[in-house]
Amino acid sequence: AFCYLGESLLEQEKCGEAIRALEESEKFYDISVKLCKEYRKQKAQAMGGTGAKIDEHLFFRKLQPLVKRTKDKCVRENGFIFHDTVPKDCPVLELKATHGLVTPEEFAMPPLHELWTAESYAAFNLAQNVTFVDPRKKADKKGESGDKPEEPIPMVNEKPIKYSETDPKNQSGCQIQ
Repeated sequence: AFCYLGESLLEQEKCGEAIRALEESEKFYDISVKLCKEYRKQKAQAMGGTGAKIDEHLFFRKLQPLVKRTKDKCVRENGFIFHDTVPKDCPVLELKATHGLVTPEEFAMPPLHELWTAESYAAFNLAQNVTFVDPRKKADKKGESGDKPEEPIPMVNEKPIKYSETDPKNQSGCQIQ
């Protein structure tokens, strides 16, 4: 965060503050690398074998040159152009994200229309019109409604398909009988 703060301060032509932010970034980078190496050492002892090399992750490999390159640029531009003093206190990070985020809108339920009353909601009670028939119950011979019981569907005898032993030679791939 301090690295990106330094880049943003450099764009605002505040080189002294940018240098201080990048120094802070280097300090936290060194601390995080030491913690990663200690974690790997502890994890390897506890689990046996080698631990994850977090300090060699792509994030760390890209961050270190970015911090160094940006700090060198700030020092160079401060020496040639701006001549700002480097403050002892680091600039404050604004932790509230504002760039690229949409501001939230408060949601309010729309008012109910006057036609939607308790009676109109009760008219949609579908549970009143549904009857449940348990499929596990066997119907009487006459059926529950007094109709004849349903006849089982008769089996259909299919004709066997004759295949030729050779592949068809026509263009469509259909077999000629």
